Amino acid sequence: MLTRERCCYQPLPAAGTLTHPHSKRPAAAAVGTPAASVLPRCRGQREGTEFCAGMLYLFRENSMGRHWCSAWAKRREGAVKTIARLITAPVLARFILGPGPAQAAALHRPRAGAARDASVPLSPLRQRAPRLHAQGQPCSNPRETEAFLREGTVDFSIAAEDRLLADSVRNFVEEEVNPHWQQIDREDRLPDEVIAGAKRLGLFGMSVPAEYGGLGLSVLQKALVHEQLGRGPWGLASFISVHTGIGCVGIVRFGSPEQKQRYLPKMATGEWLGSFALTEPEAGSDAGALKTRAERQGDHWVLRGRKIFITNAPLAHQFFLFARTERGISAFIVDRDSPGLSIGSVFDTLGHQGSQISEVILDDCRIPASALVGEEGQGFEYAKRTLAEGRTTLAARCVGAAQKALELALAYAQQRHTFGKPLIEHQSIAFRLAQMSARTEAARLLVYRSAWLLDQGSAAIRESSTAKLVAAENAWQTVDDAMQIFGGNGYVRGEYMIERIWRDVRVARVYDGSSEVQQIVIAQRLRKGDVETR
Repeated sequence: MLTRERCCYQPLPAAGTLTHPHSKRPAAAAVGTPAASVLPRCRGQREGTEFCAGMLYLFRENSMGRHWCSAWAKRREGAVKTIARLITAPVLARFILGPGPAQAAALHRPRAGAARDASVPLSPLRQRAPRLHAQGQPCSNPRETEAFLREGTVDFSIAAEDRLLADSVRNFVEEEVNPHWQQIDREDRLPDEVIAGAKRLGLFGMSVPAEYGGLGLSVLQKALVHEQLGRGPWGLASFISVHTGIGCVGIVRFGSPEQKQRYLPKMATGEWLGSFALTEPEAGSDAGALKTRAERQGDHWVLRGRKIFITNAPLAHQFFLFARTERGISAFIVDRDSPGLSIGSVFDTLGHQGSQISEVILDDCRIPASALVGEEGQGFEYAKRTLAEGRTTLAARCVGAAQKALELALAYAQQRHTFGKPLIEHQSIAFRLAQMSARTEAARLLVYRSAWLLDQGSAAIRESSTAKLVAAENAWQTVDDAMQIFGGNGYVRGEYMIERIWRDVRVARVYDGSSEVQQIVIAQRLRKGDVETR
């Protein structure tokens, strides 16, 4: 905790004036601001950072800082942190105090070779700056700085604790899961030790708040986890993501206190497995075509219909399920042992071995009235808000798979020789690897931004669809490029992992809304004026 004694800046003996670091003359200060009550004693990056730390102390502890003008109040700490990263002490001094003698003269002295066409007007800021500098006033104000902060600043670093979390999952995947990839592919089931390892890490509770025994991770943290899960067999990744994502988030966000208390503690440990039942034979991404119906009969709801392609269905304890009621599409929590619910045959899929996908049949399925989630008729809205996070974490998984494929292809290109030299020494191969890397990095940044926006409370509809579209298409292209680098070896089943990754990622272009649906969503948002993230 910063203390007044540790700060490099001292209160002024005379209120409202500051001594300029380049001159003995007093200079006018920004009256009424916390910055007007501190004095810089030295210069440099460290001092500039400490100056901002002193401002932060004033904002937190000083009544004047706490009650400063409303334009700054909402972002006072963010403003200080932003300034601390970007501005050194001399720049701050000139911003707050006005120019010193040399700087003031330089403002009106043309630079060598800098003759300006008089017909081209100066920008408004440059027109105003010399006048304000001459008056010893700052060339900004809270309103303008508020607008600047609203544009957003980006810190691309990952917090140390988040990196540790991601590294733990990565080590688990590489050391405890990937050694079993051939067994999983052959037997189409997840070994008990793999599931036990996931439970040990708390992965089943990543979406469950801490008060119910889970990890309570942010969306960005979950994206980091799913990125690492994407490096392994997607059967495990889907098994976990459907449970923790769309199968759990709906209860966390929209469930009643009683529903949360009943389901979340056991979901956090993996004792109860969740699933998500939206897709029907004639209603996939077009949720408006939903035909499963729910009819209210006294203290119960009676459901009739059929769900298809439901991940985890044969193993799930409960389903976050959607059906049409008199007021529109509504959401329900349907237990696996509800009368009238049955599980159809398991689909034999191209990839995703270890993740069981099947039909769910509702034949006069009776559930209690308390199984309704939230308000009747709000299910479609719940689905959209839940799917935004699901699409983001699926996109993160695509990034992980693409990254793994890139690493495998790079290693192979370095050790495989043709025409007397390693493959990577051939320009066509090197350029292909460069494109794979560039596309994957771009997809990763889109995923992180979508996750961050969701954490800030944004619906991120366009951003999540953009991330999913780009990441899914890149995963398919990158893995296919990797197979091309492997040549015939990459096409042999069970020998090299790249062939298994190729089969796994193909579904990403269909899963959670096809690439075509993502383009429809993005186009709809564009028509509504959602053109740029601000």
